[in-house]
Amino acid sequence: MAGVLQAAFMNQRGFGLTLTLSTTTTNYNLFTAAGSPSSAINVTLNIDAGVTVGGTGSSTALTVGQFPTGSVITINNSGNIDGFGGAAGTSGAGGAGGDAIYADYANQTVVINNNTGANIRGGGGGGGKGGTGGTGGTGSFTQTGPGGGYNGSGCAASCAETGFTSCIGTCLSGKSGYSCLLCSKTVGSSGGAGGAGGVGGAGQGYTQSQANGSTGSAGSSGGTNAGAGGTGGTGGDGGVFGAGGNAGATGSTGANGNAGSGAAGSAGSALGTAGRYLVKGSSSVTLNNNGTVAGGLA
Repeated sequence: MAGVLQAAFMNQRGFGLTLTLSTTTTNYNLFTAAGSPSSAINVTLNIDAGVTVGGTGSSTALTVGQFPTGSVITINNSGNIDGFGGAAGTSGAGGAGGDAIYADYANQTVVINNNTGANIRGGGGGGGKGGTGGTGGTGSFTQTGPGGGYNGSGCAASCAETGFTSCIGTCLSGKSGYSCLLCSKTVGSSGGAGGAGGVGGAGQGYTQSQANGSTGSAGSSGGTNAGAGGTGGTGGDGGVFGAGGNAGATGSTGANGNAGSGAAGSAGSALGTAGRYLVKGSSSVTLNNNGTVAGGLA
């Protein structure tokens, strides 16, 4: 147990406990730490200055838990209660930040004293991945070459023998038909692929620093007379404690080719939302704040 049992006593409300956290811990469940009592109890949790209660994985940093009816819970925070930071959007939306305190339980009274210099902070949301750049516009060019042998159906038929469509040079006439010396055809070329969107940045949270999104990749070159693909959008920046991340930027439009326009880039992925500093619902929860809180209240 991370908490140190400081005192056990009896009063008019029943059995009482005081717990003190003097070292950093994670995913703390106060009901469990108090021994999962089966009758009404008064519990005081003191979090020392310099100590952090942090959330990891998908867990809330500090969960009060469901105590027996009539219990009174007091939390005196002089340190930090920090939710986990949202994951960077590497293939889509940024991850949501974690909550700091969950106290939405019926039939018990919870008082939270956030002392001067102390922090209760939801994790920042992760940034979304940037959108893919648009495909470049199509191009076209003229290819030339000799026709086939003498063909009784005409000069164009002579060109068709070698895969061309038009006779643009001298067409010789002989006993067996016609032969074109220089033929041509129009050939299409594909636009370049759009560049990949940049990865979003991580949100700030317990043991996790805020990070900015990365820039997108350049699009590839197109074929002859075709447009290059657009650059991928920049990934969204992660949020600081209590703030959502940013959505990824839209990818750039591909360049036009001489036979078609470039396509628009795709939209970036959504931001990750911030964690809440306190989830209390309609329960009897009072926060006396003389420190700093960051995030939403639910």
